[in-house]
Amino acid sequence: MNKILLEALDNALDNISADDPMETIIDSNGKDVDEDALLKELNTLFTPVLIMQSYEKDISAKSNADIAESGILTERNVINFDDESRMAQLIAVCSKLIARQKNTPAWQAFEKAAKVKKEAALKIQSEENDEAKTLAQKYLVMVSTTNLNSVARDAAQDLLPQTNK
Repeated sequence: MNKILLEALDNALDNISADDPMETIIDSNGKDVDEDALLKELNTLFTPVLIMQSYEKDISAKSNADIAESGILTERNVINFDDESRMAQLIAVCSKLIARQKNTPAWQAFEKAAKVKKEAALKIQSEENDEAKTLAQKYLVMVSTTNLNSVARDAAQDLLPQTNK
């Protein structure tokens, strides 16, 4: 879940920029930051992460048992995000927001790389869509019929109709 939230944060940072990163002119010398604007943006971007992480801390014993019973490793049962890790996430987001506002060369490189990554991901998804859909359907059928964990079976069964769209 945390990985998904962090990817969403990165995507949000990518999509907020109004300028085309391929045509941006570097101008970062001595530029001050607008702290109020950054705080407002952090409130929008990072507060959902804080809320979700808080909920994750309160996960029920039943859910933990289901995850453990499934026999798979998930981010939740491999990595437990403590306050130090959560603070590191917040600082990483703050760093990107400041760099973006200053329009530093590092930000421009990050933005260009994000654009290339997004375009490549979309191309791969488009090119492999039919095979991926078939593989996803086979996977969901396998989980819904053979997995020992009832939560996993039910989740796969619920998602299976989406593969026919």
